[in-house]
Order: sequence, then structure tokens, then C-alpha cells
Amino acid sequence: EKKVRRGSSTNKWYGFYSDSSSSSSQHSQTHRYDYEEFKYFLSVNIIGFVYSGLQICDIVKYMITKRHTMDPKLRVYFNFAMDQVLAYLLMSASSSAATTTYYWTNSASAADKYVEMAKASVALSFVAFVAFASSSVVSAFIFCRFN
Repeated sequence: EKKVRRGSSTNKWYGFYSDSSSSSSQHSQTHRYDYEEFKYFLSVNIIGFVYSGLQICDIVKYMITKRHTMDPKLRVYFNFAMDQVLAYLLMSASSSAATTTYYWTNSASAADKYVEMAKASVALSFVAFVAFASSSVVSAFIFCRFN
């Protein structure tokens, strides 16, 4: 169980890092917040960032005090549900932002530095999805095994 918990914390940390990287960039001429796709993209990344940060704090607290923040049985259900929801939301948001970025790449302003940053942001968001999806698999394992 400790190895599974450590693997889960590693995935959550990587998702936390990827989300923070993908949602922080400067804008140039084109403002990403003028597009609904990027508003959705940013919102989901912020939610994932906050959730991952809270999970990391909870795991660190458990490692220090050896006491869970919430009832362990409720925690298993909560983690399983949240990991599933956030993985699918992140994939949806990344896909919507990827289509807009693709259209920008094919337009006349393809040389814009912002387009390159948007492509990198979308790529990191897909990496964060992989971290959330693997965390979801670990949560499903814990859910099935310990219930």
C-alpha cells in the first residue's frame, strides 16, 4: 500500500507541476483569454492545479502525522471520483485548446511567439492528463482492492 501511495503522490506532483507550467505564460498580440476555448482550458488547469496541491498537502500531512484528514473509506471514494472527473475534464480542455492552436498555426500569424507558447502549453496539458489518468488508475486499484 505504501508503494501505491508513493506512486500516486508522484503522479499528483507531476500533474501539479504540468498544470502550473501549462497555465502560466505571457501574452503578446493575441490574448488567449479572448477565446472561450482558452478560458475553459485555463479554468480546468487551475482546478487541476488546486486539487493536486491539496492532495500533495494531504499526503505530506499523512506522512508526518500518520493520520488521515478525512475518513479513509470516504477518501477512497473521493479520490477515485475526483481523479476520474479531472482526467476527463483535462482531456476535454486540452483538445479544445489544441484545435484553436492548430488553426492559429495555419493562419498568417503562425510566426507569432504566442502561438509557440500556446502549443507548448497544450502539450504540457496533455502531459498533465497522462499524470491524472495514471493517478486515476492507481485510485481505481485502491478503490477495488481496499473496498
